[in-house]
Amino acid sequence: MHEQKKYAKLGFYIDTCDSGMMFIVFINLYLPGSYFADFWLSNDETNNLEKETLDQQYDDLVAKTVKVQHAQHYGDLSMGKLHVAEFLGHKSEDVLLERDNTYVQNNETVSKWDVELSLVQKRINAATETNEKLGVYGKYATCPDDVPIKSPCSYFDSPKSCDILCSGNENFDIKATLEDLSHRLPIDKKQFRRLELSNKVIEQLPANTFSGLQFSQIYINGAINLKRIHNEAFNGTASTITYVYIKAPVTETATNDSVLFGAINALKGLQTLYLVGTGVKTLPTRMLSGLTNLRSVTMHNNPLKLIYPNAFDNLPSLRAVEFYNSPIDYVSEHAFTVGCNTSAQHLAIYFRPQLIDSFDSRAFESIGCQTNIHLMSGSMKYLNRNVFEVFLNDNTLNAVFDTDIDCADSRNQWIKDKYPREWQHLDCK
Repeated sequence: MHEQKKYAKLGFYIDTCDSGMMFIVFINLYLPGSYFADFWLSNDETNNLEKETLDQQYDDLVAKTVKVQHAQHYGDLSMGKLHVAEFLGHKSEDVLLERDNTYVQNNETVSKWDVELSLVQKRINAATETNEKLGVYGKYATCPDDVPIKSPCSYFDSPKSCDILCSGNENFDIKATLEDLSHRLPIDKKQFRRLELSNKVIEQLPANTFSGLQFSQIYINGAINLKRIHNEAFNGTASTITYVYIKAPVTETATNDSVLFGAINALKGLQTLYLVGTGVKTLPTRMLSGLTNLRSVTMHNNPLKLIYPNAFDNLPSLRAVEFYNSPIDYVSEHAFTVGCNTSAQHLAIYFRPQLIDSFDSRAFESIGCQTNIHLMSGSMKYLNRNVFEVFLNDNTLNAVFDTDIDCADSRNQWIKDKYPREWQHLDCK
């Protein structure tokens, strides 16, 4: 459409999870997305859109949805300076409404993963007779209640599956606990959806932690003393895990046979990885390699200092890498040699923010697929020619977006002279 000159600048409002993955290429496109339909409509009704900019509207949505989800905006973020009325139309001030926000307090928000469970729970709560409650519960219960699990672990029934939660402040041997359960379960009852670990005392996941039990999701959040994960911790369930979330002070440093990325690289079916608030300071060579199903990696609030060459290697399905509040001191040459699955594959790399020019001149060389680099708010104000010219020449479809670029900085003149398309993406006139 853009090539056919059917629009000059285009704004999309998308209320969906992972909204940034809906589009492969952003050309003069401003795309906010997340849980915000009600708040967006309210903003539209109560604000003068002739004066409010897209950025101001986005900031308003973020403030109102921060406790629910993380609203994001993508694409050509320089368009945020334009007024909302240029996209949603003009209206006179006498049609503006006044609203109180009491309706917001009555909203109930539920994780998308738990919607069905929440509906079942409402049916249970609404039932007035014990038999009626048991009928609702029994229809959906999938946990092996006749085979109890030892404390501090417990079952959590989901409508179509069963989770295991291990929480509390008491010391326990997680391997022994799960091994005991595995020995008492029949082979067709050893499949679970999620292991959720929030125990505050546990210090390590030893080899063969899961003892024959199989999970599709590993969710570690609140395990404030977990520092080591053995290379073979996921033995027996490595092929079934698709989602890993780790928020614990684990590090990448090898301690005997405990190597975080060695354990993660064993998860050949992994699709989504979150490392949040860990102690990881370096991303070693081939820290993620050969995971052919991996689609997204998010690193949030980690004390990252260094990314080694080929850290992200042979990941043909990878679509998004995000460094959030994890400014990096140095990104080595050929750090992202992901390869590609098809010619249509597109990779987006986000730095939120990147305060300094810390990239090797060949940091983004030989990625292997079309790539967009996003330097978000608070990032550096110029693009180092030695770094980004190599990147732009590596693939003619590559693009760079820098929210805070200073178009008047002479160090950016090379972009205007040689790459007018990029100059346009950066909204420099």
